[in-house]
Amino acid sequence: MPPDRPLKKDSFFETDDPEAARDALERAVGVTSFDVSRGENFFFRANVVGFDELTLASYYDRGGTDVGFAADDVVRQLICVRGSYNFEIARRQAQTSPTAWSTFVPQNESYSLTAAPNSALISMRVSQSAVRRKIEALVGDCIGGEIRFEADTNTTKPELESLRRAILYAASELSFQHATYCSLAKSELQELLVVKFILAHANNFSHLLARKTSAAPSPWQLRRVEEYIEANWSKPISIEDLAAVAGVSGRTLLRHFRDWRGTTPMNFIKQLRLRRSKAMLENPSPRTTILSVALQCGFQSPGHFSRDYMNAFAELPSDTLKRAFRRHL
Repeated sequence: MPPDRPLKKDSFFETDDPEAARDALERAVGVTSFDVSRGENFFFRANVVGFDELTLASYYDRGGTDVGFAADDVVRQLICVRGSYNFEIARRQAQTSPTAWSTFVPQNESYSLTAAPNSALISMRVSQSAVRRKIEALVGDCIGGEIRFEADTNTTKPELESLRRAILYAASELSFQHATYCSLAKSELQELLVVKFILAHANNFSHLLARKTSAAPSPWQLRRVEEYIEANWSKPISIEDLAAVAGVSGRTLLRHFRDWRGTTPMNFIKQLRLRRSKAMLENPSPRTTILSVALQCGFQSPGHFSRDYMNAFAELPSDTLKRAFRRHL
């Protein structure tokens, strides 16, 4: 389920002045039109989280607004989390709601949306450079020419639902309100979202992603990957990093690492970080807190950290910390 107010920590603006909302959106995302004549009781709120090559934003529209967006060299995924929206994208029309599949906008396409009153959506914008680098990492080779995505008419693909869940998970993770973001968590959320996006949408390089993987890496290559993870668990780790260490494509690594370890490299990293967090909690300093350990180990949300810790060790991190403090009294 999406959070009640996605990305609430990063308020971009909220206003009951249509002109102020129009000006802010024109500067930020290239709005070409902003018509509030259909609705009453206007109020508009925007929250934005910027990554290196990706932006997540949430918009709440109380009155119901018609908005036009200029074409841009990014791809966009739009998920309705409240109310409903009608979209027009390159003369194609679509409607979305919280129970319907989200709307995809290819690069260099203008689009417009019509919001019903009391509607909200989450928008993900991904740069071409991020998409290119991730496709190259997955196929293990450079690709030439423009990357062109196509709107997929098969809205029941499991990859699409996986992308939707990932976006809602990221919005939930980034909605936890404390002083700073965990740079480790943000970096790997970006990694997750870009890879999920590429796998969910057909493009002119999809045939390279679908082809049979090369021969399985040798055990020593997979052990090198594990050793790299062990040595760099506290830093952002990308599929590009792991593929380079193994000397194979990202797709080959992902497939055969699962055969080798029974899990994905990213889940292996997560489990390692949970073990590190347990060691920290078992040997605390007077200033150790659940939040500080969660952030060091790449968890933005203490709630998600506690859930995963419980699943791994059958107790809450607070129980581990209390026991350790009692032992040191």
